[in-house]
Amino acid sequence: MFPHLKENMHRLPENHLWGPRGWFKDSFYRNDQCHFVSEIGYHGCPAKDSLEKMLGVENTWPWEDNPIWWVKAVCYTAEDKDNRWRINLMANQIKHCFGLIPDNLDDFIYASQATQAEALKFFIEWFRQRKGYTTGILWWNLRDGWPIISDAIVDYYNNRKSAFEYVRRVQQPQCLLLSEPEDEKQNIMGINDTRELFEGEYMVYDLTSKEVLSEGHFSIPENGKYSLASIKESMIHSLYIIRWKSKGTIYHNHYMTGSQPFPLAEYKKWMEILSDLETRESGPSAE
Repeated sequence: MFPHLKENMHRLPENHLWGPRGWFKDSFYRNDQCHFVSEIGYHGCPAKDSLEKMLGVENTWPWEDNPIWWVKAVCYTAEDKDNRWRINLMANQIKHCFGLIPDNLDDFIYASQATQAEALKFFIEWFRQRKGYTTGILWWNLRDGWPIISDAIVDYYNNRKSAFEYVRRVQQPQCLLLSEPEDEKQNIMGINDTRELFEGEYMVYDLTSKEVLSEGHFSIPENGKYSLASIKESMIHSLYIIRWKSKGTIYHNHYMTGSQPFPLAEYKKWMEILSDLETRESGPSAE
């Protein structure tokens, strides 16, 4: 009935952006022109104790060719082959991000949750930067309704995956973030989805070199967005910290520089530093 629909899917006014579900920054997501993202998601492995409850301790490893894992990938029985691909998909998403699939359960869970968290963070930030053109995004999903390995950011046993915290940071009504590189530079963007002025002081610095890349005052009108400044694109693997203070409260965001695959061991160190920083600084400050 609609012979040109498939090749014009990226022009739909609203779109379910599932697609190939490989690297989360590929053209499938970045080139879509929809005004409303009606469904989008990315797999993330549940916490270890949740896996032990749903699979049994003796069945948690290895994940590969494991029929007990298949049953928790929406398969009804171990013989049902229709949805086994969901487990392989989750492992391949780790490989896209970190260049390897860990050979032990703890690192597998960590890498899977980190990949999901970075993916959802990117989706939300990407479409928030298109404020005024793209009006909203519905990511899938908050919590599982039964024991399953899925796209949820809270598993059936109420354990929060890493994505819960990442989404919390970038989905607050007022936020600073970095755009994707273009013409060898990146813009520091301010997004304000409230009816109040969003202003304060900001700083962007490189966690590896300790260099301050940009800092200053910002002021973004109600329901507005604004490019505060631009910084040079970096091809070196590092983590940029975006820190801002508004109305006496300090907030943080981050951005991974360079292209995938990223070093998993280094990523763990970055996140530990960011977590410590948030613990010390986030919330009301007397500075």
